[in-house]
Amino acid sequence: MTNPRNWTRHIATIPTVNEHEIEVGAQFHVDDNGTEHRLILIDEHAIDISQVGDLSEALNRAVAAHT
Repeated sequence: MTNPRNWTRHIATIPTVNEHEIEVGAQFHVDDNGTEHRLILIDEHAIDISQVGDLSEALNRAVAAHT
C-alpha cells in the first residue's frame, strides 16, 4: 500500500566534465509499517538525511585536496 504522504522533489541537475549529469533530489517516504525516511537522492543513491553532514564533510575534504 502506498502512503499518500510520500513525495519526491527534483532539486538540481549538475553537469559533469564527462558530459553526463548528476540528478539531485529530496524524498520523504513512509513505509507500510509507518517508518518515516527523509532522504537525499543522488542519481540512483539514497542517503539518509542524518548522513548529509558526513557527505558534505567528505566533499569539502575533496575540494581541499586540490587547494
